[in-house]
Amino acid sequence: MNEKAHGEEHSVIHRSKRKMTNGQPTFKRLMWGFGVTLVYFVAGKFGLSLASVHASASAVWPPTGIAFSAFLLLGSWIWPWIFAGAFFVNITTAGSIATSLGIAAGNTLEGIVGAYLVQRYANGRDVFEQSKDIFKFVLLAGLLSTAISATIGVTSITLGGFAPWEGYRLIWLTWWLGDVVGNVVVAPLVVLWARQRRIRWNIDQAVEFVFLAGFLIAMSELAFGVWQLTPKRYPLAFLCVPPLVWTAFRFGPRETAAATALLAALAIRGTLQGMGPFGQGSLHESLLILQAFMGVNAIMALTLASVVAERRRAEKELVQARDDLEKRVEERTVQLVLTNKELQSEVSERRRAVDASKESEEKFRNLLELAPDALIMVNAEGMIQLVNSQAVKMFGYSKEELVGKPVDELLPARFRVKHQNHRQSYFLEPRVRPMGSALDLFALRHDGSEFPVEISLSPLNTGDGVIVTAALRDITDRRKSEEMIRMLAHTMTNMNECVTITDLENHIKFVNEAFLRTYGDEKDEILPQSVDILRSPHNREGLTEEIVEETLKHGWTGEILNVRRNGEEFPIRLSTSVIHDESGNPILLLGVSYDITEEKK
Repeated sequence: MNEKAHGEEHSVIHRSKRKMTNGQPTFKRLMWGFGVTLVYFVAGKFGLSLASVHASASAVWPPTGIAFSAFLLLGSWIWPWIFAGAFFVNITTAGSIATSLGIAAGNTLEGIVGAYLVQRYANGRDVFEQSKDIFKFVLLAGLLSTAISATIGVTSITLGGFAPWEGYRLIWLTWWLGDVVGNVVVAPLVVLWARQRRIRWNIDQAVEFVFLAGFLIAMSELAFGVWQLTPKRYPLAFLCVPPLVWTAFRFGPRETAAATALLAALAIRGTLQGMGPFGQGSLHESLLILQAFMGVNAIMALTLASVVAERRRAEKELVQARDDLEKRVEERTVQLVLTNKELQSEVSERRRAVDASKESEEKFRNLLELAPDALIMVNAEGMIQLVNSQAVKMFGYSKEELVGKPVDELLPARFRVKHQNHRQSYFLEPRVRPMGSALDLFALRHDGSEFPVEISLSPLNTGDGVIVTAALRDITDRRKSEEMIRMLAHTMTNMNECVTITDLENHIKFVNEAFLRTYGDEKDEILPQSVDILRSPHNREGLTEEIVEETLKHGWTGEILNVRRNGEEFPIRLSTSVIHDESGNPILLLGVSYDITEEKK
């Protein structure tokens, strides 16, 4: 998800929170508080309607998730409204004013502590974006903070004489388990959908989600509903797991939380009607076992969805890193080639005029210092005559230590004999050797460490004989970059969508295999071309410039007509985005498209 979308998802909550926390309570704060209280009250009455072991203790208690979400999203100012909702739920059900106040205090404190622990140790509102934070949420808000409400609530009704002490442990367990599952199932649903309200599905995704929802409902009915295959209660609850896994892999944590909540509602309905694998024995036992089942499935599905989302984000970052590295390597290679050519020309003129002008000599030395590569000048005897600062930095010697030193000492011992023979043959017939034309070479630093280099050689005729200027380039980073690019290229090449990468002048720099298959082109033929050759003549005029302009602002998505190599026109759906360098400057345009001919038919 890009930063712009992320900001849109959080803007409503942030604006509401700022207004609610500045100055006196506003009308909007009152509306939020009243709404939270009403939702809490309705959910609480539903939960207590299912109480069996005690009128105030239910194995199904969604208000815990509602309270936790309210504190996490809105802040601690909401506590009086949560307290009021909890109080009215209990005073209208059973107990006295004193016991209702105690239960309300426990329910409120439970939400405050759970939200604080998640904010402090589990990434706050982003708790459901990483698997490690989800486990922290389960421990801190699911298991620990819920014990507060169970302990205070059960103690209050026992001290008030509304429950016997011998039933304390059973009531506490029921209370605690209802709060745990209510938090694990309801809180992710509320938090994820509150933070990401907009649905950005395409048509295929929408159809798939509708089919998936139907599949989940069908499996739930087979396991818990009227579609049971036999009158016997076979343990078919496992049929509900594949739809949850499918949702986690194909969509994300938000949709997975919704699927889990839907399954919980259908399972509770069936169990209350005495159907399904848990609809045996007493209602209390059935609901306890069902809640344990739902809690485990909710944690499993949400964690799996988070892991899949993390992997997708990592793949996207790797693809972007690969593109950045490829661009940087290309730019540096062009820069170094041009600089090296200019340097060779200047060095040749300097050596011809070295005895005529001290000013020219100074200019020559300045050029050496400005060169991006390490430069070493060597005579026929292999002695170093002159070096620049880049050579000093590269090898770790001072200039005084390098000048007059045998150049062979800058090579690993295993290369020295071979290099001496090569140098002698080179000086017999000196010639320009461009960068990268030799085999893999290694150099030796002052500290004894080796590193790979590329070397170009330029002979200079002087009054003292032939002097060779060696330009050395440390290619350690390039080797690493090339290895990374090879790794990332596999991901781009095997994508099913057509992928193109162009520069800001619309020249194609990369296409994947799906592109070549779709357009019928060869890679060597398409890479140097402008992206305009892909456009149909019917929409070629000004379209590319419009797409580039919109892409640089906020990205572009739409349908256009393109043309294959054989001249056939066909419609595509194209989405474009910008690739930036480390400084945030746009350097490349990424296009992802696919043929929608069949979809149009």
